[in-house]
Amino acid sequence: MDLLVPPFVTPHTPRINPHASLARDHLKAWSRQIGMVPDGPEGDRFDGVLLDRLAAWAYPYASQDKILLMADWMGWFFAFDDILDNTDEGRDQEFAAFVADTINSVHNSAPPPRHDPDVEPYRVAMKDLWTRTTTDMPRSWCRRLATDLMEYLNSYRTQALVNAHLAALSEDFYRAHRLASSAVLVSLDIGEAATGHPLSETLLVHPYVRVAREAANNVVSWVNDLYSAPKELGLGDLCNYVAVLQRQYGCSSNEATERVAAQVTQQTERFLQAEDSIHAYLIPHVAPPERQALRLMLEGLACWMNGNSAWSAETARYRVRHVANPSAGPKELP
Repeated sequence: MDLLVPPFVTPHTPRINPHASLARDHLKAWSRQIGMVPDGPEGDRFDGVLLDRLAAWAYPYASQDKILLMADWMGWFFAFDDILDNTDEGRDQEFAAFVADTINSVHNSAPPPRHDPDVEPYRVAMKDLWTRTTTDMPRSWCRRLATDLMEYLNSYRTQALVNAHLAALSEDFYRAHRLASSAVLVSLDIGEAATGHPLSETLLVHPYVRVAREAANNVVSWVNDLYSAPKELGLGDLCNYVAVLQRQYGCSSNEATERVAAQVTQQTERFLQAEDSIHAYLIPHVAPPERQALRLMLEGLACWMNGNSAWSAETARYRVRHVANPSAGPKELP
């Protein structure tokens, strides 16, 4: 299946971290050392996804040390996703729950449910990421990161149910599911660790801030759906916005992609309106440290929206993909 990504609007101008090449070399070494990726063809495929570039696009403001940490997080997300995405095990709710509990045991300080040699490297990697990320961060922020990470991991249980029974979610249900399953909230959280200016809990729940974060999350998530649609629809994966619209409205793949692109533009406009409101009505009335945190948050949201789009156009992930479950595809949606 070959779908063209329709044009859509993203805010501001994308820029890339000056330490991108260091992030590339570091992620390659770390992913092998930690045991997530072996040398050879599988490792070459992992390197070809350019997850170091995603980190460099999404966190252009990160210092040299922090961009290495951000690159490792991006590597973990995508390597981890591949053990559950479009695999036989990934359609098993019990396995999805086991994997979530195994990774969550890191921040819960609990023993993993059982030892699984295929999952263990991802737990070890998360333990390393968690330690490096939470050092010197406030306890309330660490709780937020744990909550967002837990919701992301548990979203695979919904994905397993949907794809095992070939029962697509409704549009509204999918949009709510995608807020967690995209891992954007975790990615925004760790961006605050990169700046060293976490948002306070009071600011986090402010209506303008909530709208800005939700709109940015939607833009990143749905752009990812647009770029990944040919691969995911070909494999019969129904956890994609294009597939959801096809099922719900009986439209063609191209019509569905046009609708998603229009929604991306709408959410971008929604973000820009919230951004203007934060600058006009919120930043002038908070203390200087909170002003800085808000400005950095807005920069981080825009960088993720721009950076995700820039990376999606250059990565090999959506052009070449090893299918871990050949029996699951290709499938045509009715």
